[in-house]
Amino acid sequence: MKRNIPRLAVAAAAIAAIYSQVAPASGAVTDASSSAATRSAHFQLVTAASDVQFLGEHQLSGGDYTASWRVYGGTVTVAGMSGSTVTVPSPVTSGSLSGVGVSLRAPDLKAKGGSLTQMANAYRDAGKSPAQDALAVGFTSTQAARIAAGTSAAHTVTPMTAPGTIIYSGCANYTGDAGNAYGRACDVQKMMQDNGGGDWYVGDQVTGSGNNNDWWNSLTGLAGYVSYGPNNTIVEYAPNGTTSVGNCTTVGFSLGWNGVGLNTSSQVCPGTLSPYGPPSNTVFGAHWSGCNTGALTQGVNSDDVDHSPSGAASAPNVSVAIWWNHC
Repeated sequence: MKRNIPRLAVAAAAIAAIYSQVAPASGAVTDASSSAATRSAHFQLVTAASDVQFLGEHQLSGGDYTASWRVYGGTVTVAGMSGSTVTVPSPVTSGSLSGVGVSLRAPDLKAKGGSLTQMANAYRDAGKSPAQDALAVGFTSTQAARIAAGTSAAHTVTPMTAPGTIIYSGCANYTGDAGNAYGRACDVQKMMQDNGGGDWYVGDQVTGSGNNNDWWNSLTGLAGYVSYGPNNTIVEYAPNGTTSVGNCTTVGFSLGWNGVGLNTSSQVCPGTLSPYGPPSNTVFGAHWSGCNTGALTQGVNSDDVDHSPSGAASAPNVSVAIWWNHC
C-alpha cells in the first residue's frame, strides 16, 4: 500500500531543475546516436542523451507532422509544424523522486511575413485542428474535444478575419517510469490583436494531462506551460493564484483581451493547482502538486496573452514536465 506522505519541498526543487533545462546547455546534441537516414525530416531533436532512437514520423491530414523517439529510457512524441524543435532535458532525480520533461518550439510564425489573419486562414485552409494534434500524442478523444472546445471552427468557408481564430497548435508527450507514467500538453494559439508590421498580441490555451499507474510510485507533479523568446511580454494570464482541490473536479479558467475570450478546463484531482511563470514575463502555465495515490488522470490548464512586438520572434514553446515518487 502506498503511504500518503507528500514531499512537496522536494517536488518543488525537482520541477525547478526540469524548468531550468528547457534550453539545454552547450554540448547538447541532435539525434547523436541516429544515422542521417533515420533522423526526423521535420523536427530537430535537441538533447544530451546518448541513447536516442528515432521511432518514426508521419504527416497528419491537416499538414502537421507527428514523430516519436526513445530518449533516456522513455518515449517522446510530438505533433506540430514541420521545422519545430523538440528539446528533451536530462531527467532529474532526488532520492526516490524522479522528474522528466519535453518541449516543442514552433518555427518563428512571423518568418513568412504574413499577418495574423493570413496565419489564421492558412491554418483553416490546411484543415488543421487542435484535436488532431492532441490525439496524435495520446490524449483521449474526450480530452482532445475539450482542448478544441472554445476555439473557432477550422473549416468554415468565410475568411477568418476576426480576432480569436486559431493560428497555431502543437502538442508534446513524455512517457517514463518504465512506461507507467506520462505527461502531455497542448498549446492552442489564437490571434488576439494585429497592430501591423509584425506587432502581434496572441493568446495561448494550454492544457496538460498526466498519470502514473506504477504499483509503487505515484504522480506527484505535473506542469504544462508555454514560453517565448526575448522581447516578448506575457501581459495577461490565468490562473493568478493557487487553487486547493479536495476531490476530483473540473477546474476552468478564462480571460479576455480585445473582446476575445480564452477558455481552458481540465479534471484536477486532490492537490494544489498553481500558476507557473511569474515573475518571468516570457513564461506562463500551471502546475499541480500532490500525491496521486489513486492513479487518477490528472489535469492542468492555463490561459495567457503574449505581446510580440515588431522585431521579436513569435515562436511558442509548449512544455510538459512530470515527476513521481513513493508517497
